[in-house]
Amino acid sequence: MGTRRPGRGHAIADRLGLPGLVESADSAYVTGMGVVLWVSGVAALVTALLVAALLRTPEPGAAADMAPRPADARQ
Repeated sequence: MGTRRPGRGHAIADRLGLPGLVESADSAYVTGMGVVLWVSGVAALVTALLVAALLRTPEPGAAADMAPRPADARQ
């Protein structure tokens, strides 16, 4: 896949000669990705719960407004 191209944090750390900055940039990236994962998971869970709570279930007598079966079959 070729050589690894450093990100901005790595390039700045190399230019300034601060190896600790590379570790800090990596840590910040991984932490940010973890936060995004948690937020996405919570949003998916909340959405699933809202759908389950608000989704209407058909009532047993709800099919009464449909055409009778023989009339519907001749169309």
